[in-house]
Amino acid sequence: MESTASFLQKYRVKLNEIFNNCEYSETMGVERGIPQQFLEDLWTTSPMSAFIPTSHGGRGGHIHESLGVLEACAYHSLPLSLMFGINFALFLQPIAKFGSDTIKDKVFGDFLRKPTLGGLMITEPSYGTDALNMQTSYTPQPGGDDPSHYHLSGVKHWAGMTGQADYWVMAARGRNSEGKLLRDIGLFVCDQHQDEQRIHVDEQFKALGLYLIGYGRNLVDAVVPESNRLIPEQSGVRMLMSVLRRSRLQFCGMAMGFLKRISDESLAYSQARFVGKKALVDYDQVQARVSRIQSMTTICAAMCMYASKQANLDADINQQELSANVLKAVVTDYMQEAGQSFLQLAGASGYKLTHMAGRSVIDSRPFQIFEGSNDVLYQQICNFVLSKMRKAKAASLEAYLSASEWQRGIAALGTSLFDIRIDGKLTQRQQVLLGQFLGRAITAEWLVSLADAGYRGDLIDTALASLRAELQGLRSSFSHCDASAIFTDFSEKRSWLEVLQPEPELA
Repeated sequence: MESTASFLQKYRVKLNEIFNNCEYSETMGVERGIPQQFLEDLWTTSPMSAFIPTSHGGRGGHIHESLGVLEACAYHSLPLSLMFGINFALFLQPIAKFGSDTIKDKVFGDFLRKPTLGGLMITEPSYGTDALNMQTSYTPQPGGDDPSHYHLSGVKHWAGMTGQADYWVMAARGRNSEGKLLRDIGLFVCDQHQDEQRIHVDEQFKALGLYLIGYGRNLVDAVVPESNRLIPEQSGVRMLMSVLRRSRLQFCGMAMGFLKRISDESLAYSQARFVGKKALVDYDQVQARVSRIQSMTTICAAMCMYASKQANLDADINQQELSANVLKAVVTDYMQEAGQSFLQLAGASGYKLTHMAGRSVIDSRPFQIFEGSNDVLYQQICNFVLSKMRKAKAASLEAYLSASEWQRGIAALGTSLFDIRIDGKLTQRQQVLLGQFLGRAITAEWLVSLADAGYRGDLIDTALASLRAELQGLRSSFSHCDASAIFTDFSEKRSWLEVLQPEPELA
């Protein structure tokens, strides 16, 4: 089999060729949808083979290679990388892990032979973050302990690839004989080439960014065979959570290419742009921005190395709950921050729809929301660590973290940063701030491991310094977090004109 290096190099060459094509370069990212010819050109390199097991004709679904494909895509187009990420982590991986031989043969064969796309439907109009209370249901048809088919019914929205996918993995809750929804969740493959399995697009959303990818409102009324049901190793809820956790761990592949491109473009622009007879890059504030972007890129590289070892299909991903939440939340914050800095450097030209700077801000923003809002993930990170602290009877974060699996990273940052005692119950806003603090502290351990592997020491040192400064700011925000409340009567008596004294005379 062709080596990973050779496979990825050929794929990068194809991407360069495609994106240097004027027809594509003028429209990709600014017009909605995916040109069919674009997909056909892309499929000549068999990119999806990286995500498919060797037993079904693929290259094995190895995490390091799959992340390399996502990185290569994101360097040219974040929406394209997200399209591949959806197909990989939310569709092909779950089928490889939980699918029947029948559905594997059909799906993997299609993905290898021709341009084929898939996606995952979870979110509903009234159930976003509260996904486990979804109302979409499944019932056996015609019934019995060993049904031959299932009927799926409900409404889904904001599923990436709406109106574009050839296949869907559909999340639904069982419904008992009395019509009551059950707690557990089932995942089913819906083949859009089969009339009885087709999902009807009720409304196509005009999303703010990510123009390549379709989003909308979907009406679910499908009948699928037993072979299309994914088979959980334990419960359906644990199966769904494992899919999401493994996906979160792999966000770094998309982020890697994106941050690399932002880093390259920011440096090149700062070197070429002159203001006041001096290159932008010679200004200290510009250097601070570019250095920060480079440090975030290094941290993302450490995440990629970590994920490549932890996200394999045979790994117990439910043991990676904390790491998955940390990686997803931190790296998506970095994506948005890098985009904002690049736009600030690019100035007015970056505000054009066709300029990468403005698009990077808009396209990266949803990453902080989907697959778990970062505010929620940071609160979960905080509570996870505090629970471990209480069990260990640790008096401070320093005492706990210095004896934890992250101790080398904590030592590299300086243990005095973590001399924080948690007295009493934290407000939710404090939990989120502390989660942000802990998330970045944990990434330091991954940086140390990256250094052990032989990565450039100067880049590691700069990234650790950047993390240290970020942690100092978050620690201060946590220590001085106020308890200010909202005003329910905010609309009343708040016009500054009413209190202007004396009122100016009008000529």
